Amino acid sequence: MARTKQILLDGVRLNDFIATGILSETLPMGLVKSVLEKNDKLTLRNRKLPREFLVYYIVAMALFSNVNIRAVLKALLEGLSFLFPSVCLNAACESAISQSRERLGFGVMKDLFDLVCKPIADEKSKGAWYRSWRLVGIDGSHFDLPDEKAIVAEFPKHSNGVEYPYPQLRFVALVELGTRCMFAVAQGNDNDSEKQLAERVIPQLRPDMLLLGDRYYMGYDTFVKATATGAKVLLRAKANLRLTPIKRLSDNSYLAKIYNDRADRKRDGGIVVRVIEFRVTENGKMKKETYRLVTNILEPDMAPALELVKLYCERWGIETTFAELKTRLKLPGHNLRSKRPDLIIQEFWGFVLAHYIIRVIMHRAARANDIDPDDIGFLETVNIVKRRCASAHHFPPQGRRLEGTLGRSPS
Repeated sequence: MARTKQILLDGVRLNDFIATGILSETLPMGLVKSVLEKNDKLTLRNRKLPREFLVYYIVAMALFSNVNIRAVLKALLEGLSFLFPSVCLNAACESAISQSRERLGFGVMKDLFDLVCKPIADEKSKGAWYRSWRLVGIDGSHFDLPDEKAIVAEFPKHSNGVEYPYPQLRFVALVELGTRCMFAVAQGNDNDSEKQLAERVIPQLRPDMLLLGDRYYMGYDTFVKATATGAKVLLRAKANLRLTPIKRLSDNSYLAKIYNDRADRKRDGGIVVRVIEFRVTENGKMKKETYRLVTNILEPDMAPALELVKLYCERWGIETTFAELKTRLKLPGHNLRSKRPDLIIQEFWGFVLAHYIIRVIMHRAARANDIDPDDIGFLETVNIVKRRCASAHHFPPQGRRLEGTLGRSPS
């Protein structure tokens, strides 16, 4: 979708709105250079747009998703003028920006995500823990893309007989529910099922985590792979999943087995799980449907059934995360702006990194004020970041060791 130049109020400069200092805290220049070197993308000669600069520019594209790409470039110039003086002498045109992005590719942005985006909650972070476990959600979503021939070839407009108005980029993420930080993301197209993408993020689980997910992810393979990481799992079961009680427990939950296939069931293989059944009320009336949660926490004393039922509601925090990514950063009615498949992927990782940076800021503010990050507005934070954190301050700020803060909130 075409962008029109954004008109700002008299006396307000667009570069007053960009958080170059904060970008450099989460994406230190030293780290950016090391990833560029790993991908053989270091700038080897003078260019209007050095690749080190382009990394920050691609993240800024997500912060200013409704602003044309040259205006985003101009927004960065003052804050980076002492670091990239040649860039600031003459802002590159849109074609030069696109050519520079093509040379950079998307591997650098993906590698930066893998290195930078980690769980950040500490033991005092509100809403991030259940007992000793860090709460994590898994789910998938998609971005609508520009209806360009090259993009449609890579990102189909149809899947399983369903025709979509736009080509779609599909992704699955693990989200730290207390901070809303995405720390593992698998990206593909609509030919990739969410279960296939989920298999690529599940290895990022850790023993201190409790994974919450809806019934789409409740299958033998997914359950086994998740538990193999040492993590605890709490997934909703599908209605047609046979869960025959083999032992009733003190909190009215029960033990059952799940099986790989019919042959596994016939020889009574499978693995033991704990099942929690419950019903909910709607408008004061009990609904007929019975819900079932399946977990590998087999001892009621470790996690009573009623607590787990209430805890499962926290899974909806991942929907909040996706809404922030898709309707707060990428504004409603706007597709991603790139016109080539490789640049689409590059732009996607820029959005994910931008969201992470905003959420790191929110977590730090929440910890400093001893409140839940949910009590801080995401869009308000984006606006503050865009309005106040840019400047001609040194980049990174003088006298600060930024590498040590990567992925961690201050104590």
